[in-house]
Amino acid sequence: VGYNRFGVICATTRWSVLNTCTRCIIFFLMIRRPPRSTLFPYTTLFRSADLKTLDPDYAAATMDRAVVDMVFNGLVRYKPGDISQFEPDLATSYDVSADGLTWTFHLRKGVMFQPWNGNPGCEMTADDVVYSLNRAANPKTSAYAGGYTGFTFTAVDKYTVKVTTQNALSPALFLPKVANYAGGFIVSKKAAEDLGDRFKTHPVGTGPFMFQSYAPMQKVILVANSKYFRGAPLLDRVEVWYMPDVNSRKAGLETGELDVIEGVREQLWVNAMKSVPDTIVDVFGPGETVTVHLNVTSGPLKDIRVRRAIAYAISRNELVAFIGGDVATPLYSAVPPTLAGGLTKDEVANAGLLYQVNLTKAKELLAEAGYPNGFSIKEVISERASYKQPFVNIQSQLKKIGINLDLQVVDHPRSEEHTSELQSHSFISYAVFCLKKKTITQNTTVIQ
Repeated sequence: VGYNRFGVICATTRWSVLNTCTRCIIFFLMIRRPPRSTLFPYTTLFRSADLKTLDPDYAAATMDRAVVDMVFNGLVRYKPGDISQFEPDLATSYDVSADGLTWTFHLRKGVMFQPWNGNPGCEMTADDVVYSLNRAANPKTSAYAGGYTGFTFTAVDKYTVKVTTQNALSPALFLPKVANYAGGFIVSKKAAEDLGDRFKTHPVGTGPFMFQSYAPMQKVILVANSKYFRGAPLLDRVEVWYMPDVNSRKAGLETGELDVIEGVREQLWVNAMKSVPDTIVDVFGPGETVTVHLNVTSGPLKDIRVRRAIAYAISRNELVAFIGGDVATPLYSAVPPTLAGGLTKDEVANAGLLYQVNLTKAKELLAEAGYPNGFSIKEVISERASYKQPFVNIQSQLKKIGINLDLQVVDHPRSEEHTSELQSHSFISYAVFCLKKKTITQNTTVIQ
């Protein structure tokens, strides 16, 4: 169960996953209207106290991804305005073999890497692409290596790269591996080898902005890349500041010191900021999806009738109303419909897998399973609001059919430790912003 989630069932063995909802990311912008011909600096601010890394193969947190995305490109990119589609980026085109095992990418010519340490920069070639993808596939140099198991990368010539997979993959499954997200970013082989460990705070890519400086626990400054292959950006530089206190961020926005701040994903905050003059509240997503994992190897949840009862008992609409309509939407599949491979509500319903709320049916299923008076189950949950908040509502909803959800709130690091010890729990929530090594996908039944 979750918000921005749908009703799909995939049968396997250990865990049952109920999709509930998708949260959005919120930014607040003060309106400025400089002449179109004028280049100007742009200051944005994140809630974090500092960045973690600017190495694209390890950048997973929001504040890191936002910077990395401006510095690097992938072979393909998520289409601006429609992220369910892909379009060429550093590659001009690609071909797929008849058996679906070989993908051949034809690279843009004349794409230049940004300068570093006195080096004026160099042209991107197939060697850089192969180096980057091998780097992404190496668990010693990447957090995303698990997604490239069975992949091999070959430079056919200076501007052609071949990717071979052990098993045929659909475009929806393969293209994210070479797109402008997670492990798909292309780095300069020369720069990465020259900078070594310094690369994580001095990134070198092909994107519209290039790294200028980093002040720990303060800011990162990027400047326009005049040699960007799509043309020079409209901004002459971007300053990314790190300020964990939300009131300080808000004050900086209102005084004009900051142009954009990361907001709070709460409806009351959004409502308050909408009333601030000359402010745009930009809510976009999906920011993260929230799922419930049910341990099907022990206790009441071994019985599929109990799991189906839980699915019938939880109302996505009630959950979204509790969280806020501006910051959450119902979800009916593990992948949001805005992303490749996602399913809409109608698609799930047409497959006969949509669990509409039916408390009478839920109680009947519990009685059939031998639990006419319900039962208690435990959930270990992070203290973070984005994790805990939806399950406070889910707890209330499950009480209607006699299930007592015992929420055991712990600090976030401890909750991740509990998540990795799956066998000891019956009910676990998991919020996912992107695919990570620790994402629980194996051996699950999905009841979205």
